[in-house]
This record gives sequence, C-alpha cells and structure tokens, in this order.
Amino acid sequence: MQCEVWGVDIDGGCIKWCQQNLSPPFHFATITKDPHLPYEDGYFKFIYALSVFTHIDDLAEAWLLELRRVTAPGGRLYITVHDEHTIDLIMKDPMKYWWISETLISFKNKTKISKGDYSMFSVNPGSHQCNVFYDIDFLCQHWGKMLNVLSVTSEAYGYQTAILLEKSGSDDQKVHEHSPRPTYTRA
Repeated sequence: MQCEVWGVDIDGGCIKWCQQNLSPPFHFATITKDPHLPYEDGYFKFIYALSVFTHIDDLAEAWLLELRRVTAPGGRLYITVHDEHTIDLIMKDPMKYWWISETLISFKNKTKISKGDYSMFSVNPGSHQCNVFYDIDFLCQHWGKMLNVLSVTSEAYGYQTAILLEKSGSDDQKVHEHSPRPTYTRA
C-alpha cells in the first residue's frame, strides 16, 4: 500500500527547507492565509492540523470547509484546538507555559472573561502571535454540522485538545443531524 504525504504552510522559508531536506519522500507546498488548497476534491483520506486552528482567528470556518472539500468521503481529520481545559492547564502552571500564560492572563484580566462567557475568543487577533480559544461543546456542535465529530481528547498534543472528525461516506449524505455525542477522553 502506497501513501502520498503532503505538508503545507504559509511560511515559505519553512516550506523551502522541507523541500530541500525532506523531499523526497514527502511533498510540500506554500499556501496563503486564504482558505484554498491546491488539491482536487476528495484528494486525502486523512488530514491532520496540529496547532493550526489554535492560530486562525477569522477564517476558521472557511478553512474547515476547505479541509472538508479535499477530504475523501469516509476520510478523517485530526485537528487540535485550545479549549477550556487548555486554559485550566495554563492557569494552574503559568511558568510551564510561559510563552502563552502572560498574554492569556492579561487578556482575562482586561476582559473579565470566564468559563461559559464565550464560544470563541482570540488573544492578539490578527497577529502572528494570535491564539484562539474555544468552548469545546460549542465547537463540536458547530463543526458537527459540517463533519461527524467522533472524539475529543484533552492534552492530545501538549496542552491542546484534539478533535477527530469524519466526512460522511458520500458527498450526497448529510452529516447526522443528531449524531451521537462524541467520546471525551484525556490522553
């Protein structure tokens, strides 16, 4: 069984390094912030986006739809996000997560935001240091309208929570209107 592996990023320098040092066997392409990928519909059986949706503050839904487009029927997506559990981990040990804790604490103090007050918020929106946080139940309900949510795993990628999604078996099938509640686990 053969498989083709592609990596994409908006950082052309990183992609150039990958092309020079990891290709072959892997393939790489530079993309833009606009939600468009240079692949045909249904091209991939598996897509993972680790620490990608943690930084997309304005086009997350459009990017999810683009990933859905290039996912084959029955294919799966593994996406990590920041959620309430991430916030709890950061707040319990700010020294361990020094690169994000100071800006998160400052944001929370300024906005007085607390659990249940948001579906999504961004710290440093529009910048390369943007960090996006979601209410995981809202996210599963919202993304579950586009793809089947199979599972949610806290601390799957460091302090990030992973969501495993599946595209319906055929493009004609709609996502279950009342799909079963996803399984929540901790890595």
